Amino acid sequence: MSTASELTFLCGEEPLTIIPKRRIEPLQLICGDISEMRAAIPAEVPFWLAMYLKKRDLCRIQIPPWMDVDNLENSLVEERRNLDKFANLPYHYLVIAKQLLSAASDDIPDQHQIRALIADIEDHRRSKVQRGLQSLDEHATTIQLNHVSSMELHCIRAIATKAMDQMQILDPSSRGSSATPAAPQPSQTAAAQPAQAQAAATGNQRLANALRRRSQMS
Repeated sequence: MSTASELTFLCGEEPLTIIPKRRIEPLQLICGDISEMRAAIPAEVPFWLAMYLKKRDLCRIQIPPWMDVDNLENSLVEERRNLDKFANLPYHYLVIAKQLLSAASDDIPDQHQIRALIADIEDHRRSKVQRGLQSLDEHATTIQLNHVSSMELHCIRAIATKAMDQMQILDPSSRGSSATPAAPQPSQTAAAQPAQAQAAATGNQRLANALRRRSQMS
């Protein structure tokens, strides 16, 4: 399972536009050659290289289009309008946004507004994930998470997989057996149903509490 630092590493090859402050010689990298960069002329480089050059004050960062205030506002409207669907943001949007806001805030004129919009989008998406996990029952075999980002998956992966395992235990049909089980008596079935429902409800509540604590720690 990926850690937060590993997610930062994994997004390192995402393209990002920079504005060099001076001429930079051509670079030969494992991922490919980088042509000569000239001062004040935009150049597209891997995210990790952009961060490297920024830390050495050799460039300015040009934020990706999806981080523009207007685009983030549209994404937030979409998150609010669709209660069970996620806005189509880049897979590493959260990692990239937090890195840029931390290391290149001086290159982002609307940084405070962008930071607030990212936080609002993150909160709405976290609420959707919580509602989805709370709706799990013992018959669930898959969870559909279209457009969920890498950091969001990182926060829920361990909790969600453990919850799915617990739900499968509650479902007798998921346990293979070579012997044909005896048919339960009506009284046994009636007694088992409330117990299973209570166990599922307790599991969902524990899941919600665990996810809430995990979100507060991240």
